[in-house]
Amino acid sequence: MHRIFTPKLMGKLEAALEKAVATAKSDTLIARRVGVTRHSLNFAKHWLAMRLALNDFRLAEAEKHAQAFLDEYITAAKAYPGYFVTYIDGYFKAFHHRSFVAAGKIAREGTVIYKFPDEWNAFLDESRVGEKMGLHLPNVGLGNWTKLKTYSASIDEQGQPFFRGLIWYRHEFTLPAGAQSTKTLKFWLGGSDDVVHAYLNGKDLGTQAPGNFGPAEFDLTPAINRTGRNILTLSVDNSGITELGTGGLVRPALIYAPK
Repeated sequence: MHRIFTPKLMGKLEAALEKAVATAKSDTLIARRVGVTRHSLNFAKHWLAMRLALNDFRLAEAEKHAQAFLDEYITAAKAYPGYFVTYIDGYFKAFHHRSFVAAGKIAREGTVIYKFPDEWNAFLDESRVGEKMGLHLPNVGLGNWTKLKTYSASIDEQGQPFFRGLIWYRHEFTLPAGAQSTKTLKFWLGGSDDVVHAYLNGKDLGTQAPGNFGPAEFDLTPAINRTGRNILTLSVDNSGITELGTGGLVRPALIYAPK
């Protein structure tokens, strides 16, 4: 939706709506219709703001905008009974809200240590043979790998609208000097489509099945190199049937230390 509702378009819509509000003051029915449109535009504003905040790693602000989206629904449903149907609330909570609540919790209860980039090395594994190929091992070559963006563009936007299988992601990093003595280190993934299997430096960290673009978390502490290079590899299975052109990592990822 951010590709459609650009800042330029949102400015035009806001200006048009303000004009409509002023014009409709003398007609109660038309004013109510304009009021419906006000709530609809506010949904878009809250959605775009929360997405941008999370992509910028402004975690507390992202949660705040997500709550504003839900508050908007409550206000709209009360003002116009039966018009703003319940699946607005239900779908938002099922597919999005958990990630933003989790982001807010990290902001309150953790310290962000490392922010992963938008673009990762990636390997499309339609035959699901990546583990046999050793793609999870730290010294595997990257000759057959490509680059995929995660939170800024879907796989559809990157030319893979119908891919079904495993998407392997790989990123090399070192801990910042100030975090090398941190007792506990957690890897947080803001959202994926769908099941995620994680490896750090070849060590199996297990599988998470958050479902519906939900967040996932893995403990990096037992496998992390405190002072040297680290290779994080993720296998994301999006083989489930869906009409969406999505798959793999769909939201930002980070490492944090619980306070």
